[in-house]
Amino acid sequence: MNMFLQDVRYAFRIFLRNPGFTAISLLILAIGVGASASIFSVVDGVIIKPLPYRDPNQLVRVYGAWSQGTREGISPPDFADYRAQNKVFESLAAESNYSPLMNLSGVDRPQQLQGRYVSAGFFKTLGVRLLAGREFKPSEEAWKGPNVAIVTNELWNSLFGHDPSIVGRQITMNSALYTIVGVLPPFFDMVGKSQIYLPVQQNILPMRGFRSQIVVGRLAPGVSIARAQAEMNGIAKGLEKAYPDLNKSWHVVVLPLSEEIVKNSRPALLILLASAGFVVLIVAANVANLMLAQTSSRQNEVAVRMALGSSKFRLTRQLVTEGAVLALLGASLGSAVAVGCTSLVRRLGPATIPRLSEIAVDGRVLLFAIAVSIAIGVFFGVVPVFRFAAMPLGESLKQGSRSIGSGLGVLQTSLIIAEVALSVVLVIGAGLLIRSLQQLQRVDPGFRTDHLLVTRVALPFHKYNTDQLLAGFWRNALRDVSEIPGVRGAAFVSELPLSGLNNPTPFKANTSAGRAYATFVRSISPDYPAVMNIPLRAGRFFTASDRDGAPNVMLVNQAFARDVFGNEDPVGKHLTFQFDGPYEGVIVGVIGNVHHTSLAADPFREVYLPLEQSTLTGYNLVLRTEGDPKAFASQVRSAIWAIDRDQAVGTFSTMGEVVHNGLIQQRFRSLILGLFSGIAMALSAIGLYGVLSFLVSQRTREIGIRLAVGASRGQILSLIVGKGMRLTGIGLLLGAVSALAFTRLLSQLLFGVGAVDPAAFSASLLLLAGIALLASYIPARRASLVDPVRALRNE
Repeated sequence: MNMFLQDVRYAFRIFLRNPGFTAISLLILAIGVGASASIFSVVDGVIIKPLPYRDPNQLVRVYGAWSQGTREGISPPDFADYRAQNKVFESLAAESNYSPLMNLSGVDRPQQLQGRYVSAGFFKTLGVRLLAGREFKPSEEAWKGPNVAIVTNELWNSLFGHDPSIVGRQITMNSALYTIVGVLPPFFDMVGKSQIYLPVQQNILPMRGFRSQIVVGRLAPGVSIARAQAEMNGIAKGLEKAYPDLNKSWHVVVLPLSEEIVKNSRPALLILLASAGFVVLIVAANVANLMLAQTSSRQNEVAVRMALGSSKFRLTRQLVTEGAVLALLGASLGSAVAVGCTSLVRRLGPATIPRLSEIAVDGRVLLFAIAVSIAIGVFFGVVPVFRFAAMPLGESLKQGSRSIGSGLGVLQTSLIIAEVALSVVLVIGAGLLIRSLQQLQRVDPGFRTDHLLVTRVALPFHKYNTDQLLAGFWRNALRDVSEIPGVRGAAFVSELPLSGLNNPTPFKANTSAGRAYATFVRSISPDYPAVMNIPLRAGRFFTASDRDGAPNVMLVNQAFARDVFGNEDPVGKHLTFQFDGPYEGVIVGVIGNVHHTSLAADPFREVYLPLEQSTLTGYNLVLRTEGDPKAFASQVRSAIWAIDRDQAVGTFSTMGEVVHNGLIQQRFRSLILGLFSGIAMALSAIGLYGVLSFLVSQRTREIGIRLAVGASRGQILSLIVGKGMRLTGIGLLLGAVSALAFTRLLSQLLFGVGAVDPAAFSASLLLLAGIALLASYIPARRASLVDPVRALRNE
């Protein structure tokens, strides 16, 4: 122990004697370890950590699927049969994929609450214990059953002031009284950020084809997923026989819940983790090179200690101790950097990453940072030992403090080549993601995004319980909002473009093939295409005469016309949908394609119905304005309240923000990988600069002799720069080859760009070559300015 403490004290003396080396090494370690630890915190929190539920390995997701593999939700009647007939689940629960907006009135001003419908036993299935009150009872699932609700902990605190008597309290939502029966603890909502939960109350008898529920199950003790899958297959086959019209070729898929929650985020996060690993390797190589340069000045010290009897093991222990101490100091600084980086990731990360708000630098992340730092420390502590081990003792003592060689060792050149190669991989990857993002930003969404204000309005069905009342409100709202000075147009649409919300509906068209299709159905007011600037391709738009009582009419998009009718003119064709009953209408126009799901997805088939022939309780209000759209928010809210003082209005955003949010995941990936590639380039430049500076210091006498016998300063400049660029060239070549494998992993994240994109590859290689040239030029210029007389005198 005393010898170890002696080694530690000596290490600190060495660091204080060389403050420049110490500061640069700690800075490199802090940035590299901190950035990689922050990404590990995200991967750990999203992928590695178990779900925050009781016994999460017992939880599964149950899907319905057609024979061709298309997954969907579970219909309410099917869920009821699965729950009643199975013997493999401890419990089975469901939540609706429809998230209602609830109007809360009787408070200072009406508010919209994000609701969610769940079955009885839903929270018990997940293993979530309520803070107060109880879960929903099976009897409360009955059609038109009691109005009860469970509130989240956040809503309990923010809206009800943590009132201890909240259970049993009645509130007014959607113009009806609801009784609060329970309060949830803070917990992870798998589907969205809900504020209030309601029991699923559906008339399930006619709904076997309406596959609208997300089902989760808790396996019974000792039951495997394979056994559960086998039993559910048997139940599904029985239902197929009992209901051949609706359940033919319909089966069930049982999958681990944890895998299903993270499946969409896993590829991108693992690629970012691999990128963080590259940065760690570059940090290790960089600090090892700095350590080699620093320990070369200690040649005489090492030679004397070896001459006095110190063993190579003793010297190795000293150098490893120095590396470990430096690494622990770097880990401390890196942990602080990781805290800041993790906070930045939480702010910038897309909401689609599950549990992103919960990630933090905890004990696991700190252990990761310390382990990485110690591994690096031991590595760059051991590396100089190999150089000293090959050093002839007598020659070293005779040379005294002179340099140990006339050039760079194989180890140093290998390290700098490895740094450049790893940097190439990261820079090319970042270049591809940036190019992909640029391609996405160039995609025409199918409408003009400028000067558009959007918000959501949802009417309570208890108050507006007829189509006439609903249509009257929407008509009056459009009239009053359109009269606001500066509003150039207003319209309603059921699902906003790029919102990710769709309404897939099967239908039959009167074509010669007579086959069934699926399409997205939208309900819009007549001015919607004009307000959004969606072009008319054939036929006509809707008019005010397309209302209840008039013949049913429809608009279709170009994708629909192409897929269903081919080269035929769709105008005048009839379509038949199966909603609550058969719904038939005639196509009166074809409009341009709009990207509804995402800019990266091709436009899907869409049918638009007139608002007053397909009146709904909730719509998105879209306004085209003059000037800043958000400046009209308060006037729009006042116009709605003038019609109904109790009506809540959602948050306001611009259509530009909606499009921006649709690209946030791609921006996040590009930003993080771009930051890593920037760090890698900076570290590689520092490493190359340090190695060439070391080379210049070693060859000062040689340079002086060359200059004395007539070499020009340009030749000296070329000699040093040429050495740096040869190393860089080898690194660029190896990196480009390695990048071919890395970019194939990236291909699933790219849009409009190939995994081997010539522009991204060439730009990345040229950028790194330019940085390397600059890093080589600075020490080369210093070498070219050496005074030959002084150099020879010093030697």
